[in-house]
Amino acid sequence: MKTKNLFILIALLIGMSNCKKEEFLPQSINFFSDEQLSNVIVEYEEIVSYDSLNYIFTIEDEAWERIDKEIKQAQPANSFNLFIALDDERIYKANYIPMYYSFTITDIIAFFLEKPNYIHIKLGYPPGTIPESIFTGEDLRNDIRLIEQLKKDNKLIKN
Repeated sequence: MKTKNLFILIALLIGMSNCKKEEFLPQSINFFSDEQLSNVIVEYEEIVSYDSLNYIFTIEDEAWERIDKEIKQAQPANSFNLFIALDDERIYKANYIPMYYSFTITDIIAFFLEKPNYIHIKLGYPPGTIPESIFTGEDLRNDIRLIEQLKKDNKLIKN
């Protein structure tokens, strides 16, 4: 009987040691304000929802105010970026560009703050003027890894 229990215990230990640590940890999407992904500006818990058809994140008021404040303090004004990451793996970068800039950029993903608490992600700059056929970058706004995590946590708005 002791031998049988010992074999069962050993089998369980071997089985558990073969499991990867990541399998037990929930994944999270965070927005960072730096390329090194060291300064979280929006934590996953602050993301209320994501509209995958219109590319709009709804975030908690405090997170929206934090981003707004960072943008206002950024020098130069177009130097603020959001780095969207899943478990500290960067998926894409969204650039903030003030609405008064008078040039066209076709290879970036841009973001704009909209009240009450939206982050609108768009292709190119100026917003809404770059057709997807002209966009020259890689559109990762609906990256499958992000979509699957948001769907799993009921934060994905289905359209």
